[in-house]
Amino acid sequence: MSRGISTIEFVRQVYYAQEKVYLDFVPTDDKFKEVLLEANFVLQELQKEEDWNWLRTQCKLGLTLPDTRYFPVPEDFYKVSTTFNDALRLYAHRPHCIDTGCPNSDPDIQPSNYDYSQCTGKCFDRAPFILVPFVPIGWQNDFAQRQMSYITRPNVQDITLGATVVNDGDGEKIIFSRPLLVPEINRVVVLQYQRLLEPFHICNDGCVGVHGGDVSYDPTDFNPCDQLYYLKNGIETPILKLTEIPDYLYVIIRTAQYHAEGSPPAQGRIAGLQDQSQKLLSSMRENNAAATQVDFIPSWNPGFWQIV
Repeated sequence: MSRGISTIEFVRQVYYAQEKVYLDFVPTDDKFKEVLLEANFVLQELQKEEDWNWLRTQCKLGLTLPDTRYFPVPEDFYKVSTTFNDALRLYAHRPHCIDTGCPNSDPDIQPSNYDYSQCTGKCFDRAPFILVPFVPIGWQNDFAQRQMSYITRPNVQDITLGATVVNDGDGEKIIFSRPLLVPEINRVVVLQYQRLLEPFHICNDGCVGVHGGDVSYDPTDFNPCDQLYYLKNGIETPILKLTEIPDYLYVIIRTAQYHAEGSPPAQGRIAGLQDQSQKLLSSMRENNAAATQVDFIPSWNPGFWQIV
């Protein structure tokens, strides 16, 4: 991961890439806010490009009970990860955690009340597990049909447990396609997903200074926004952003390209910035693909008895 960049330095670099001049703004200036608004558009665009390895993470949703039909998604959830073999995994768990630092190590806590989101990983066994693929929402209404079963019975119902993501007006949820069976109950649910990129903070009238009260960037009364600064050893220190993105130079150049479209003096820079941003995006994709092995599809060679 990258070290990141402060919001003020980010705006400076965007303006330099666009205008080739070094300009200094403060977060309460309209020009400053315009750059951050364009940058938030770029982050949304980058988020949907593909499943980035540097945004892929996993979390423990909880424990399956006999009446479990859904789990709420994490707060930083963007979408389920769709790289090869990604799915929900149902792991068997131990009666009590063997890690004394885990909140689930207390023998008086019932397993149904475990806080698996804070679990260190020693509360449950990594294998064996039940793989739950993501399926269309229509699986909740009718089971899919197999063309042929393992005993050559045609058009047999496929009762494989599946999961899907829905938003019922009360937030997004991971919903199972059918009621759970006995082997699927009392298991820890682990989800692989893509994290949501946090947008830049754009100051408004409701912002509060690091030292409390109104925000001020006057050198004689410096009290910056607490969303852009924090106190470190009594000194106001800029908050670093874009730490998730390995090559955040792409975000700088792409933002400069979009922002140049609204600046008449910078019209001659648009084509060059667009070409540079496309090269940076291609490089990010190449690095993202190089971090994984080539995906393969498992094959099965039928034998004589299966054909007969």
